[in-house]
Amino acid sequence: MNSSDSELADALATVDDLLTREMDVGQEAYLDTLSALIHVCESEHHSIPDATPAEVLRELADANGLTGAAIAQRSGIAASTVFSLILSRNRVKCVPLVTVAWLGVGCELQV
Repeated sequence: MNSSDSELADALATVDDLLTREMDVGQEAYLDTLSALIHVCESEHHSIPDATPAEVLRELADANGLTGAAIAQRSGIAASTVFSLILSRNRVKCVPLVTVAWLGVGCELQV
C-alpha cells in the first residue's frame, strides 16, 4: 500500500466514523468535502472498468454466492432468461423493469 492508498483508507475510515455520530454543521460540511475528495481520488486512481450488464450480474451473483437458479427464484425471472443473461445471449439495458435489489444494488435489468 502506498501513501496515497493509506491516505485514502484514512479518509474512508474518517467518513465511516462521521456517519456514526450526530454531526454539527461544520462536521457535515467536512463530510461533504471529504466525500467529494474521495470521489475524485477514486475516479483518478481506482477507476472501475466498464462492464456489460451480464458481467455485472455475474460478478454480483458470485460475490453473493448465488447461482442462476437462485437468482431466478428470488427475482421471479424465468430461469432460462437468467441463464441467457448470465451467458450474454440477450442484450440487457439498465432501465426500471425488474429490480435486483435482493443483490444489494440499485440497478434494474430489462429482460
